[in-house]
Amino acid sequence: MPRRFPRRSPEQWQHLASQRIINILRRRRLCNLRQLESKISEAGPDNMRAQPLSIRDALDDLLSQNTVVIPLPKKSQPDIHVDFYALKQFSLSRTNDKGRYDFILEHWPRYTATAGTTELCGDVLENIVDAAISTVPSFVRLGLPGKDFNNYVVDGLRIDNSPPLDHVLYHRGDRLTVGIEDKNWREWVYPNDDCIRVLLKKCATNQHVPVFITRKLPYITRLLFGKIGVLGFETHFHYFHPDASRDLELAKHRDGLGFADIRLTLDPPHHLLRFFESTLPKRLSQVRATFEANRALALAYGQQSIDYEEFKTQLGVFGEPEELDDDFSQDPGDYFS
Repeated sequence: MPRRFPRRSPEQWQHLASQRIINILRRRRLCNLRQLESKISEAGPDNMRAQPLSIRDALDDLLSQNTVVIPLPKKSQPDIHVDFYALKQFSLSRTNDKGRYDFILEHWPRYTATAGTTELCGDVLENIVDAAISTVPSFVRLGLPGKDFNNYVVDGLRIDNSPPLDHVLYHRGDRLTVGIEDKNWREWVYPNDDCIRVLLKKCATNQHVPVFITRKLPYITRLLFGKIGVLGFETHFHYFHPDASRDLELAKHRDGLGFADIRLTLDPPHHLLRFFESTLPKRLSQVRATFEANRALALAYGQQSIDYEEFKTQLGVFGEPEELDDDFSQDPGDYFS
């Protein structure tokens, strides 16, 4: 039995996030939002992991109180494209603060350049997913990753992939096709992000069961996936090509950029293999039924005929749901629908 913790309201989660932001900035001196998310949303006791939405709200509040300042604003230096936060006591006249400032100026651009390179990062998760798919004989892989096709016929079924998804699979047992998008991003993916609209549009148009694979999904994305009929999978790691090891050595270190979840590999992890071998075949028919019942709504949202608020309303989600509580944080698994 997972332990149960008292539920927190959004205001309580924001208060907790504020406390953790202050504590982290006392130790790390200078951090951006991605680093704070790594320390708060992905580390520490389960009942202390405020999600990114609470962190952003808490930061806004701390900035308005002048408890937190921005000593390194985005675009103030070459290749610094995000704000870096510190407590108001931060000063470049202090040796430790100046050392951290200079470290960020050197290593943050190096990390972002590597993360923005297709060969070293962008294509790595796509290749890992493709390798995992190839190990499962119950699925037929159609076409090449990210390439469109039309009039592909298997078992008498005509299958299209235009506009193209990252991967299209055919499951012989259910005679169903699966459309997969994967995003090798550090950012947590929200349902109003463009990549979710694109997934829904492509799968609704081509009549595929939608699957979305990324590093992290917040509670609101999991909730809407279940209602609209999408199977989401969290990798929990940010994947890079092994050739990037030298550039990312200090990005991984807890006293560097603090991204301990970086993995330098092209091999699929066990939980991804298990997803394709077991979870996806078991859930396919159920998710497909939900998506078909909502396909018109998914297409309308994907084509931007309706906005995000209307999309949530028609799905029966009113306002922002309560932040992640014990029911999810203790045993969330790797997939959500």
